Amino acid sequence: MDNMRIPYRIGAVSRLTGISTDTLRAWERRYGAVAPPRGGRSRDYDQADVERLILLRRLVEKGHSIGTIARRPDAELRGMLAEGGPADNSAIVQKLLADLEDFDYAALNERISRMAALLPPVEMVRTVIFPLMREVGARWHREEVTVAQEHMITSLIQNVLGTLLSISRPAPGAPKVIFTTPEGERHSLGVLAGAMLAPGAGLSPIYLGPALPAKEIIQAARRSGAHAVVLQITHSSVDAAGQVRKILEGLPSHVELWLGGKVEFEHGRALVLEHFSEIGDQFRRLAVTA
Repeated sequence: MDNMRIPYRIGAVSRLTGISTDTLRAWERRYGAVAPPRGGRSRDYDQADVERLILLRRLVEKGHSIGTIARRPDAELRGMLAEGGPADNSAIVQKLLADLEDFDYAALNERISRMAALLPPVEMVRTVIFPLMREVGARWHREEVTVAQEHMITSLIQNVLGTLLSISRPAPGAPKVIFTTPEGERHSLGVLAGAMLAPGAGLSPIYLGPALPAKEIIQAARRSGAHAVVLQITHSSVDAAGQVRKILEGLPSHVELWLGGKVEFEHGRALVLEHFSEIGDQFRRLAVTA
């Protein structure tokens, strides 16, 4: 009797797993992650498919490439999840750093663009972009990287992430989330990376760029009908506390404010994300509850 198989359509599977419908189709078509039978003109997934897809999503979020794990048995996937061990792209990061040291713009651009085309967005951000920028920051503090080099790599990464964001296709009616930084805060890679990942969690990102006055953020949230505002704070000289207070006072009570970065002040009802990994959980919660 097929163990009381309960069929799910792809939209329901997307909501249950936190994986966009486009990504589900790609994992099925390109990698054979699951093979649900067709029911009429659509595919019917069952509970086992849903549980397998959640395993795969969690492993991808830890940095594993979907291409290397898609056909592995469920038991092996569970074992991998228990062990941890994300994919290691440290060699790529070292090559990017060597290109940066040589001011080789063409090589940097080609290498970053190729990795963005090959890796899922979550893996690209967590195993390439963030490790690269952490090392660049550390070298800058040791005066091993110049301001010009830091600006060059930041610009390249922003271009690649911006391109990925522009081609993302949120589901119609998906909850809207605004991504920006407060006035005076020019560093926006974190919110740009978050905006790039939002469609995969069933949300519709609105990336406004950096350094917006509080009144502009409030107005954008009201006019767009956003369900949340994500604010990145990294510069200690920015009057973030005052701006957050103004934003909270002006936002409708149902609009959430999320803060990421250096948050060393009283933040009221704002949600503080202490680590970038937390944003995925909040994305999925908002996609279900909004």
